[in-house]
This record gives sequence, structure tokens and C-alpha cells, in this order.
Amino acid sequence: LAHFFTPCNLPHIKNMLLSQLEISLGADFRYSMEGLEQSHKHLGITSEQFSEWVVLYRETLIEKYVLYEDIEKIIGSLRASKKFIISKP
Repeated sequence: LAHFFTPCNLPHIKNMLLSQLEISLGADFRYSMEGLEQSHKHLGITSEQFSEWVVLYRETLIEKYVLYEDIEKIIGSLRASKKFIISKP
């Protein structure tokens, strides 16, 4: 997954992850699913890569002592967006 997270786009990625977290915890939804799809389309993300990212995200939330209920809500939000993020099954 490292090739998706290059130093040149790290600030952008941090902002997008923060937005994702805000959305999954109930903030207003600022991005459409079509926009989410368009912004990830060129990356060629596979279902396997997406699943690996979800596992890493969950582990990070656990390491940071996020409550289990919140982790499940966040991970549920990520999984709901999967079909808009992957471009290769």
C-alpha cells in the first residue's frame, strides 16, 4: 500500500483521512459518492488492497484507544464506501 502514500501527497491524504473520520462520526457529508469514486479511480485500487487498508486503519484505531463502538462505526463507514473506491475487483 505504500506506493499510494507518497511524501508529495501526504498532506492531501491526511486531510482526506480526517474528513473520512469526521464523516464516519456524524459530521456533515461534504463529498458525494461520485466525487469519491472519481478521486480514487486513477489509483486502480483492488478489493484486496482496500481490505488491507481497512485492517491497518482498524489496528491504528485500536492502538490509539478508540472505543470499540466508535471503531465499528468508522469501519462500517469505510466498508460502505468500498464500491466507490475500488476500481479492480
